[in-house]
Amino acid sequence: MKRKLLTITTCLFVLGAGGVVPTAFAGDSSTAEKFKKSSSGTGHFNGGFYGETVRNSIMNFTLSVEIISGDSLGVIVDSDAQAVCSPFKRINKSQFSGSCIFKKIGMHSLKMESNGNVVGTAVIQVKTNITAVTWGSSTGKNSEPVKFDDPITFTVAGQNLLQDKQLAFAVKDCGESNVEVGTPSNTLRTFQCTFYKAGGAKAGYMPGVVKDEPNGQVLFDGWSVPVEVAAKK
Repeated sequence: MKRKLLTITTCLFVLGAGGVVPTAFAGDSSTAEKFKKSSSGTGHFNGGFYGETVRNSIMNFTLSVEIISGDSLGVIVDSDAQAVCSPFKRINKSQFSGSCIFKKIGMHSLKMESNGNVVGTAVIQVKTNITAVTWGSSTGKNSEPVKFDDPITFTVAGQNLLQDKQLAFAVKDCGESNVEVGTPSNTLRTFQCTFYKAGGAKAGYMPGVVKDEPNGQVLFDGWSVPVEVAAKK
């Protein structure tokens, strides 16, 4: 059996029925994606490779395979991934390149086909594009309690944030949490709300969440706002 080098800019495939087995992989040093080999495999990709990417980011691929006919490969991604992929186009005698953008966080499977035959498979782990939620003064963000009846401005940080046109933000008991203020950018979105004491707000640690849209998938949670109490250490 012949072995071929599989060179990937942001993912590594385990090739299938074409008799091709990857012997090495290389990542694009200009990206933040990491690669690793799974000793136990993931699902039916036993002993295979998987790649990591961030949602809303373009994930580029270059695949080296045995000579096959045609100038493109079909791409099949599981429906839950909410992915948009371009066909893999031939760039030379034995290489194809393409790209995908994933919207849904989690593990997703990807296959490439030629003339109805699967020639490549992979598992892609898609991570959130939200990195932090901050509030408070520039010198004490998230370290000081907030007060009743004071408007609080929250900054959501991440990447490719403008692709989520209805980004949803909420904090328990913070009135009108999902009001966006300022000028949104690809790296920062800002929201404002107020803990109205007369409206039923209580002292304590109020949990917050960021979603891709109202009633959508959770992008960032596990954080809370200290209201009239000392911040957690």
